[in-house]
Amino acid sequence: MIFNREINVSDRQIRLMAPVIFWALIFLVKMIRVFPFYEGPSLTEHLETIVITTSLELIPFCLFYFYLIPQLFSKGRMFWYAVLLSVLFLASFGFVWGWVYYYRGVVTSHQEQMVIYKASLGHNILSVLYAFVLGFTVEWLEQFRKQKEITEKQIRSELALLRSQINPHFLFNTLNNINSFSGSNPEKTSFAIIKLSEIMRYMLYDARDELVPLEKEIAYIRNYLSLQRLRFRNPEFVKCDISDETGHVMVPPLLFITFIENAFKHGKTSMTNSIGIKLRVTQSTIHFDCMNHIRNKSNTEEQAEGGIGIENTKRRLELLFPKRHQLLIENDGQVFHVQLKIRLNEN
Repeated sequence: MIFNREINVSDRQIRLMAPVIFWALIFLVKMIRVFPFYEGPSLTEHLETIVITTSLELIPFCLFYFYLIPQLFSKGRMFWYAVLLSVLFLASFGFVWGWVYYYRGVVTSHQEQMVIYKASLGHNILSVLYAFVLGFTVEWLEQFRKQKEITEKQIRSELALLRSQINPHFLFNTLNNINSFSGSNPEKTSFAIIKLSEIMRYMLYDARDELVPLEKEIAYIRNYLSLQRLRFRNPEFVKCDISDETGHVMVPPLLFITFIENAFKHGKTSMTNSIGIKLRVTQSTIHFDCMNHIRNKSNTEEQAEGGIGIENTKRRLELLFPKRHQLLIENDGQVFHVQLKIRLNEN
């Protein structure tokens, strides 16, 4: 899985930065609207009016955005307390507007103050509307970020669990393979131990990463096939066509081994019933193909069926490559055929 690098901005920083940017844009728009129509002393007066008006609009905005809206999101007494405080504030803050304009000498009578009071209600309601829209937007972004983080953690945890279920199964099978010829052929045993050490090094160190170079995954598969060939008189029954041209592709570790293990576990091992494995990369797509002829099973083996390896791999593919992979499994009772295509990210 390829995760995009994102700027690490906390929810608190977003909540603080959003109104600063928003009101800076509003102030800029007001300034642009004034400059073409005024000049000289009148321009200074209008700029001063814009500063004072914007400052008065900021008071209800900040009160609602930072305090009342969070209370309105809550339940119980605090909700009704916030509603009551909102009504009282909107009804009384207009008098502050009137007093400010009276102090500046813009209005000189109580009648004019009432006109300012009524006009201020529109400004206050608009500021509150700004606070609600921006507050709900930031709240939605915070919830979206949290949900995304939770989802990614769940995916990582599930992938770690699926991978942990793969490794013990593989190790158990490999040790059984070595044990089958350890007493009769010391040279094979020595060769197998070297291959196993390379496999274990890959599983213990490289396979802990989210992504590994495809060439390392291929080397791991080749080592596994070398161990399997040691078990049979005719090792050439394994038809392997794995390209060395990987194009610096990165893949999740241990992604293909389940299908290969399954082929050896359930497949016939004669020259006329070979196991075929193909892997290549073309045009940012990985093509994997694994085919085996199904051998007859004993009653004991049929009763022991029910492994979860392939189901785990299906789940990993769904998590790692959503809508970017195609897995086709055909089983007619005679041949088991797996075809997997993975479309890689361009980066």
